[in-house]
Amino acid sequence: MKSTISKVAYLRGLMDGLEINKDTKEGRIILEMINILDSLAEEVNDIKESQSILQEYVETIDADLLSLQENIYDEDCEEEDFLEDFIGVECPNCNETIYIDKDALKDMTKIFCPSCHENISLEDFCSCDYIKHENTNND
Repeated sequence: MKSTISKVAYLRGLMDGLEINKDTKEGRIILEMINILDSLAEEVNDIKESQSILQEYVETIDADLLSLQENIYDEDCEEEDFLEDFIGVECPNCNETIYIDKDALKDMTKIFCPSCHENISLEDFCSCDYIKHENTNND
């Protein structure tokens, strides 16, 4: 596919080949139209070059962002692995979720809610299979 600049140059060549008199009203209009087309073609070419540079820049940023996201999500996975060591218990008084270390739960029957400062009996309200399972294994 020919570039716009080469098409305008071809058009200018046709005008010269037809020997259109540039001093007539029609000749001046045609010449001015070709000059305008030439300017537009150069601007379009410049825009294409700028767009190409920007496209490369965006692709580089996208690759960097992808790398950054992978690093962040890998850290999130490690955080999720860390959270697997805890169990969430909902306080019946204030409905806040309290996270307790699973190993510490084995020896606990009550916990203290840091939000409402009430003691919570784990055996009374918690139907957590983990606590029941762990407590029966310790017997």
